[in-house]
Amino acid sequence: MKSVKSSTAMVRLFPQVVAALVSLSALGYFIGWREASAYYAALGPPWAVSMLPPFALLQLSAPIILAILMGGFFAFTSQISVRGLAF
Repeated sequence: MKSVKSSTAMVRLFPQVVAALVSLSALGYFIGWREASAYYAALGPPWAVSMLPPFALLQLSAPIILAILMGGFFAFTSQISVRGLAF
């Protein structure tokens, strides 16, 4: 009985997890594109950004995404007290 409840809870949570992953991927792609655009515009060939694969753009945004996630994590965990969330 308990496994049925936990599996239905996981099924209900699945769309939220997928939405979070898609949102982070879109944000990472945009940040990587902006960073690569600035880099190649400073070097001279701004057309080179269009030749980069999406995975390269995601790799460029990894440090920025990591900093955002760590900041969010620490902001959330700093509000946790002994009795629960301190809002």
